Formats: sequence, C-alpha cells, structure tokens
Amino acid sequence: MAAFYAFPGAAGAALAAAVGLGGFFLVLLALPSDSGRSSAAGGRRVSCARAGLALSLGLAWGAAALVAEGAVAPPPELARLRAVRFEGVVAVDSRRTSTGNTVMTIALTSATLRAPGFSVRLERPRSSSRIRLVAEGAGDYPAGLEVTVLSPSAIDAGKALYYASKKNIVPGAFSSPEASLRAAARRSAAKSIEAVSGDAFPLAQALLLGIVDELDGEESALFRAAGCAHVLSLSGQHLSILCALMSLLFAKALKRANLADLASAVFATAFTWLAGASPALLRSALMAIAGIALRAADRPQRGATILAAVFCLALGIAPQDARGLSFTLSYAAMAGLILLSERWETALWRLPGIAAKAFAPSLAALCATAWISLQAFGLFALGGLVASTLSGPIVLVLMWSLLASAALAPLAPFAWGALSRWHELLRAALLAVMRLGALCPSMEADTPLKAGLVGSAIAALALFVYAGPYLEYALDALKATRRESRTPGTP
Repeated sequence: MAAFYAFPGAAGAALAAAVGLGGFFLVLLALPSDSGRSSAAGGRRVSCARAGLALSLGLAWGAAALVAEGAVAPPPELARLRAVRFEGVVAVDSRRTSTGNTVMTIALTSATLRAPGFSVRLERPRSSSRIRLVAEGAGDYPAGLEVTVLSPSAIDAGKALYYASKKNIVPGAFSSPEASLRAAARRSAAKSIEAVSGDAFPLAQALLLGIVDELDGEESALFRAAGCAHVLSLSGQHLSILCALMSLLFAKALKRANLADLASAVFATAFTWLAGASPALLRSALMAIAGIALRAADRPQRGATILAAVFCLALGIAPQDARGLSFTLSYAAMAGLILLSERWETALWRLPGIAAKAFAPSLAALCATAWISLQAFGLFALGGLVASTLSGPIVLVLMWSLLASAALAPLAPFAWGALSRWHELLRAALLAVMRLGALCPSMEADTPLKAGLVGSAIAALALFVYAGPYLEYALDALKATRRESRTPGTP
C-alpha cells in the first residue's frame, strides 16, 4: 500500500528499497546462531528477519503493481494529436449514465491520430492501453466485444475521455468464445429474471446481474438519498446472500453438507464471471474462495489475514482499478467489519441482541468508510444506518426468491404472474425503507475544514469503540489493585 498509494511515481525507488531490505534481512536470517546467546534473542532475530522479508516483498509487489498500472495508461500521443479512429475491445460491460448516454472502457488495439499535414496509426496488439468513451444514447456493449469508433470527439484528451455518436460506433465480433458465451448467458439470465419479476425487473436485474441501466432515475436517486447506493452495486453483501443459499441448499435440502463449501466456491466463481468482476465483487469472491480453501486445508486464518492477502492478489490482477472509489470503499468497509463489528455489538449491549447484531455492521462500515465518502461526496447520509439495517432482510428474501424463481421459470410458466406480484411487493417494501432513510438528515462537509472535523470525530469514535474493552479491562485491573492495597494484611 505504501509503494502503490503513497509514492505513485517511484516504482524504481520502491523496487530498489525492496531489493536492499530483502538482501539485508536475508543476511540477518542466515547468520549462524550464537550458542552464547539466549534462544529468546535468536528467536527475536529470526522474527525480525522474517518481518523484514515480508516488508521487502510488499514493497516489490507494490512497485510491480505501479509498473502494471502504467501499462494500461492511454498513449501519451492522445494529448498532442487529434484522434480520428479507435479500434479495440470493450474491457468492462458498458453502463448507462444519468443523462441517458452509455459509457464504456475500451482496451485499444490501434488508434489513428492526425495533425495538420500528417497522420499516424498506433498499433498495440499486445498492449492494454485504455480509453473511456461516452456513446450517444442507450446501447449494450458487453465486455469482450470488438468495436471500431469513427470520428471520436475529445472531452478530455489528457484523461483519454472521448465522445462518439452511436452511428460512428461499429460493433464487431467477440474477441473470444468465452466472451461470447458470457454475453449469451447474461441475456438468457435476464430473460428468465424478467419473466418472474414484473415491474420489479429493473431492480431484480441490478441485484442479480449488476445491470442498472433499466432502473428509473428517481428510483436510483432514492437509494442514493437514503445512503444505500451500495445496494445497487454488486458487492460482498450480494455474494454472501447467494452463497448462503447454496450452503443451505446442499447442507439442508440435499443432505450433502460435505459439498456445501465446494458448491459455494463454484457458485461464487460462476456468479462473478457472469455478473462481471467489479472490484467489490472480485474482493468478495476471492475472500470466499480463500476462506473455503484454507478451511479445507485445515489452515483457517483470521479475516484480516485473508483480506490482506486478497488485497495483494487483486492489486496484481487489476491495478488499474485500485485507485477507484469502488475498490477503496470495498476494502475499507470490509476492514471496518472485521475490526469493529464485534466491538460495536459489545458497545450496543443495552439494545436487544437482534438489534445490536443488525446495527453493528452498519456502524462498523460507516466508521471505516466515512473519510472516503466525505472526500468523494462531501456528505454522508445518516439515514443509511437505518435503511441499510432494515433493508438487509428484504434484500436477502428478494434475492433468494429471484434466484430460485428464475431457475425454475422455464419449468413453471403458469406461476410467472404470481411470482411477479410477489417480487413487486418485495420491491415496494424495499422502496418504503429507502424513503424512510431518505427522510433522515445528511451530514454535509462541503469544505476541507468541515470534512476534517467530521472525519476526525468519526475516527475518534471508531478508536474509542475499538479500544473500549481494553480500557475497561485496564480500569478494572487498576480498581482491583487499589482494593487489594487497602485491604488489611495484604502484603
């Protein structure tokens, strides 16, 4: 993290530091043990050397991620010359913007650039340089689709952001059979979901496939106003709900508990492939698979250890996403859940147990992501605490019901009407919760000073909740010591 985030332009320096530290600690680890010294001192030396080697490996990994991130940077010529033609492959499923246009990310294979008096064609068949393109109107451009863009207009050439009319975007074939199969599977899944969801189809498609293009603008705004925009973005919450269903299916319905973990891992992989490996969904899938694999190997690890390993892996897989809001919010929220959820549950001991368990995760995630939200949006909705807590059970029932209904839809067309009305009822209940959350005030921090004060207050609260049990234990020990010192006959 230090190499990648704190020193983005110092890949060479980070790599040199990693090599130097690694060499030093390798020598320290290889030093012969001194029989005259205590075994405890030798153990401390070995532990120090191992920690130093881990640090050097982390610096080297961060430097490698910086180099890989540079590989997807747009060609520098775009800032100096006018682009007249792009050819490439859609890298991420396109999405609809709030203005009704479509935005996509294209991995370039060639770019034709022009200046007065000459033109140049850059071919990058093995490069992953990317541009972002805003296409006129609505359109569906799935990942893996080859496209040719004619006469693009630069919105911000320095940031490789362009605009093109729909008639100037020429779709081609899919770049691989796997991409074609995925697109067909998504269309088939969307058709089955639509058959059993009725008017709830846009929301159902967002929850199961991550496609928010069909959502009404007012409906999306309601989720944002309630502080629950994350409900519409596939993340660990959605994957955990679906994997829990698979575990229950194998453990309870099929009486094959020994296959429940394997089924969950396979489903997590398939779902991430189908919905698209967004940073949040990729993190959740990798953590689920890693946890299952480590348990199967009889090497279970703490959540923080798995999160750290998955962070390193995700940084290597997609370094271009690691500075994005989705990536940072996802990992920060998960860190908050791991470190603070149980502490918040303890702090809320005066509430009924079920209420404390429901509110604790929302408070933990809020404490960990408040700084990021304040910097990105200048506010955070207090109603999100209420809406997230109340919407959890509704989202769980809705997703389980949608998945089961869509799977059985071809076999029971006579039930489509009843299932549609049931899912519309669940959608109405979820929207009612969002309206309740939207009524709560939002805490604005539209200046750096306000953001700093609010963020510091939340950080102090998180620190107090985390350290509270330790402080309580220390105070109790101090009181016990004082009582013993006042007791007659105490030595």
